[in-house]
Amino acid sequence: MITTWTNMDNAERCAAIRSVYAQTEGSARSIAAALSEKFGSTISRNTVIGVYGRHRDMLADMPLSGKYAGSGPVGTTKEKSEPVARIARVKKVDPVKEATVVKMFERAQAQPAPKPLNVTLLELNHDDCRWPVEGTGAKTLFCGHNVEVGKSYCACHARLSVGRSTWQGEPTGKAA
Repeated sequence: MITTWTNMDNAERCAAIRSVYAQTEGSARSIAAALSEKFGSTISRNTVIGVYGRHRDMLADMPLSGKYAGSGPVGTTKEKSEPVARIARVKKVDPVKEATVVKMFERAQAQPAPKPLNVTLLELNHDDCRWPVEGTGAKTLFCGHNVEVGKSYCACHARLSVGRSTWQGEPTGKAA
């Protein structure tokens, strides 16, 4: 059987890396290129980095040089640098628009919900409000009041279903 990279176990892969290490710059890319040439198949630098990451103890005396995605060269500790100060982004708010949205939200909340008719899912018609009022699963009861054509909720529940941040005008139950 011909020895290929894919047929090797972990110890053999580490030995293969050791055999080509002296001929390379010590970077994962150069080691991968040397291994690819030796075995006649493409071996990526990420494969080499993965082997180094999983077998630090076997390759500790042959550290990777260069920058790569990882915690640093094997056998070294990476010192933490001081955190970089970041500029906080301030959201620009139009006070007139914000006041209008607050008024619409308060108006929608102020309208009392109609007394639910407590209709089960099987009793709902296509023009009944599908707002769940109590229960869970098959025992859920719905509002049952009439809705506008093409809507799922009555006027009150349509207002409640639209979040405050999505209103772009009068609260009609539709998201803008």
